[in-house]
Amino acid sequence: MNVSNSVGDEKFRKDVRNDTAVSQCYSVSGDFDYVLIVHAKDLQSYEEWGMRTLLAAEHVASYTSTLVWSQIKRGEPPVAP
Repeated sequence: MNVSNSVGDEKFRKDVRNDTAVSQCYSVSGDFDYVLIVHAKDLQSYEEWGMRTLLAAEHVASYTSTLVWSQIKRGEPPVAP
């Protein structure tokens, strides 16, 4: 996901904090500004969320979706010595 400007960035952060479908949000380096973990009951619900939340937002310049098919491993991060 890419945000268009600094004003949009603040609005986006506020919106994400208040969106119950978003369980996690990370500010990242690279091709995108943010990675969101979004939960939806099915693909139609996710599509409706995306249209309502991302496509309608003036401050979202672009976004890409990746779906998780299955979880292979999930663990706690190692503790630094």
